[in-house]
Amino acid sequence: MAHKVFFDTNIIRNSDGVDHFFGGRQELDRFKKVAEIMIPSIVITEIKNQRRKSFKSKRDSFLSNPFFNLMGLNKDRVSDEKIEKWIDNLEKNEKIEHTKITVKNKDILPEIFELAINNKPPFEIDTDKGFKDTIIYFTILQYIKDNPSDQIYFICRDGRLGEAFKENDKIKIFKSYDEYEKNQKDYFIDNYFIERLQQQLKEEHEYQQIMELPFIDPSCIKNIKLDKELNWILDIEIQDLEFVVKVDYASKEIISIIDINF
Repeated sequence: MAHKVFFDTNIIRNSDGVDHFFGGRQELDRFKKVAEIMIPSIVITEIKNQRRKSFKSKRDSFLSNPFFNLMGLNKDRVSDEKIEKWIDNLEKNEKIEHTKITVKNKDILPEIFELAINNKPPFEIDTDKGFKDTIIYFTILQYIKDNPSDQIYFICRDGRLGEAFKENDKIKIFKSYDEYEKNQKDYFIDNYFIERLQQQLKEEHEYQQIMELPFIDPSCIKNIKLDKELNWILDIEIQDLEFVVKVDYASKEIISIIDINF
């Protein structure tokens, strides 16, 4: 099962691109290969508002340029209605596959009020600014409640929004794909995985009947990478023994172990 990765507006806001809806293309292109991209609906709305403001500002600047009239251009071609249609088409034709998540529970207003009046995250310190972040917060909480078995990640650079989840062990928060991938790789040097690997090596290799496998420690893992099928490939060296271990990306279950020496 693919990881579910949510995104804050700041990660995927589009500066001025006119050929796609989402910004942050480099991050999204990396994530789409290994995870399911989840976008809270209010993030979509916020991006639309940003695009609308940007386009209208550039349109107004364009109309004030004397060359607009000298070229005999038609103002109707850059009307508000044309801009709205353009933005809608950008969203509709976005090539990054994603799932839009909307808050279903309409009775969250008292909880939002409680967070705001007590100045709790995701509201900012000493102010009630943070309503949109709070809707993102409740959107993700709802998804976690409805999908308790999913592994949830949130890519967020907003400190207060991230802080709102600090007591929730159902979600992991990172600022970038690099942090996310490092976390995935760190799993393989954890004692839990090392013990599993040691046990499976013992069970799968007949030579263990006549010799004891040297103890594995994190330093034995010489390289961790993804193959074309998006499985983790681990190069293991234990004294004079060498193994290639294939691990499922999402579940972290060991798929196969190849004894290079054999």
